[in-house]
Amino acid sequence: MGVLSVSASTPTPPLPTRGREKKPLSPSPLWGGAGWGLCRAGLALAVMLLLLALIQPAAAQVLRRANGAEPGTLDPHKSETINDSHIEDDLFEGLVSMDADNRIVPAVAESWTISPDGMVYTFHLRPHLEWSNGEALTAEDFVYSFRRMVDPATGP
Repeated sequence: MGVLSVSASTPTPPLPTRGREKKPLSPSPLWGGAGWGLCRAGLALAVMLLLLALIQPAAAQVLRRANGAEPGTLDPHKSETINDSHIEDDLFEGLVSMDADNRIVPAVAESWTISPDGMVYTFHLRPHLEWSNGEALTAEDFVYSFRRMVDPATGP
């Protein structure tokens, strides 16, 4: 690996010549003479801007998603259209999900058991689950959601 070191005491290299004429090419404002400092400053600025672009805070990141019409609601217990469900699928993760072959696979629940009579499903949640604000996501949150979903007061 090579190392290039440039300092103020490094002499400017001679300008290249055009074939047999032995005349120097016109000085470039970027590369020749005093312009070399401008080039280094421009390069340093470009690197700094690139690094700043790569180190964006999460709040500044934007996901743009084509959806057709605007969703009527983002409340999963009240939504009725495909446009609503497209965005809800991006916002919420259920206990289970579907894979590419339409098989039920774990999502928030890492496993589950079904009672012999098929009436009781017990879901075992993944450890260390959090809401987007950092609060712990618990089994009680899912119980609340299921109760709200079947409560007539929730309504359409």
